[in-house]
Amino acid sequence: MSKLKSMMITFLLSLVLLCGIFVPQISSFAVAEEVTVKHTLLSPLYNQNPSQTLGKYNISTEQTHSFTPFDFESGARREGMSFILPAEEERNQILNKYVLLDEVDDVSLDNNISLNLWIYFNTIYLHNLILTLELENGSTMTWGLSSSMLYSLVSATGSLSIDSLPYGFIKFDLPFNTAVCEGEIKSGNTLISPTKLIVSFTSATTEIDNFSSLVFYDVYLAESKEDYITVEKQPYRFYSLNFFKPEIVNSLVVGDSLMLPSKEKAIDYAWDGDSDLYELSNKQTPYVTWKVLVKAPDSGTSIEYKTFGEFVTFSKEGTYQIYYQCFNTSLSNEKPIISTSVVVSVGKLRPIIFGTSMKKIEVGKTYTLVLETSTIFNSVSDFRFTSTDGLEVNYLGEGVVEITATKKGKHKLTAFVDATRVVEPTQKEYSSVFQIEALEDDNDDKTVFKIVLWSILGVIFIVSAGIGIKSLVNINKNDVK
Repeated sequence: MSKLKSMMITFLLSLVLLCGIFVPQISSFAVAEEVTVKHTLLSPLYNQNPSQTLGKYNISTEQTHSFTPFDFESGARREGMSFILPAEEERNQILNKYVLLDEVDDVSLDNNISLNLWIYFNTIYLHNLILTLELENGSTMTWGLSSSMLYSLVSATGSLSIDSLPYGFIKFDLPFNTAVCEGEIKSGNTLISPTKLIVSFTSATTEIDNFSSLVFYDVYLAESKEDYITVEKQPYRFYSLNFFKPEIVNSLVVGDSLMLPSKEKAIDYAWDGDSDLYELSNKQTPYVTWKVLVKAPDSGTSIEYKTFGEFVTFSKEGTYQIYYQCFNTSLSNEKPIISTSVVVSVGKLRPIIFGTSMKKIEVGKTYTLVLETSTIFNSVSDFRFTSTDGLEVNYLGEGVVEITATKKGKHKLTAFVDATRVVEPTQKEYSSVFQIEALEDDNDDKTVFKIVLWSILGVIFIVSAGIGIKSLVNINKNDVK
């Protein structure tokens, strides 16, 4: 007994030791999955106390800006505010303007850290950009981005195109190891706190006037994702539009009518730079307008204009195309700035499908038919049948029916179901017709015909044989004489 107790105690102690070994390891895995720490230098919420903003951040009321990067998950602009810096009237140049930053004193330099911030560009043309962090001790960290480097980073193609759109909001990730440092930047292994962000946006080019203005948002430090400068791009023009649910589009048949979504439901969001195309189209005297166009099958260049919330009737079999288009009438009345469409395939409804292709049957024989209903039905009742006189119907259930013709002629079998569809949620009666021709069995007539034919042939054979024999007898008599 004591031996058993000793074994149990040993087992329990081993279990405790194992738990002590594994629990810290589990905790370390949890820490490894945490999101990289963000050290905020200028929060998007910097203007919560407007009376303090100028003194705390050197941002005047005129420099605050409500335009922020877009949050595509929520479908709205990000919280807080951005800011601008005073620019020269000549070519939108910024000459060593600065904002003050919140203090950070816990940024470890064990790993490579980077400066992160969003910058919005509203035109194509760019100056050289210089960003400088000035630290508490007067030391500086500077990132110099030439205009050619900027074009390469922010454009979709890596080159300048006059016809292309501007670049929208871009988030820059600027690793410390890509900066030019002057003076000591760390105390021990911790970054000396930055106090200013200084911006220069200049160039010597005088042939161009419409250089981009800049909008800044959310300045912070974080661990670098790469050892080189990277960017996260948001498009200048983007949108999310709704047409019809897929289950509706895939169940339309000739004769259906479908209501277009209301304007509010059709447009989740649509932006052209800092222009909210949905809100602008709701103004009392809008210069932004939305149109709905419907192109029917085999219509050539013919287009039907509709409005949001109006019905579209699909009167033909084939492919329809429905467009949403947005026009900025200050730019053009003919060329839309947004044009997107959905393809709708419309077929003929076959409510009940006869799985057997027989068209002719014999009177008196019984045949089995298998029936199915259209796949676009949501729910269906059991089958019901009617038939013309001379055709008997026996329904066996599960879509199986027996038919027997009692007289010759053309017959009609009609099958009915009550069903609902996505576009017709109220139960409605549907039917399909099966045309059948019943023929008499002509085997008896063939037998009589065969008997008569063989009788005639037999008579002809006997007569021919008799004539032949008589001829032979006459020839023999002549030879005897």
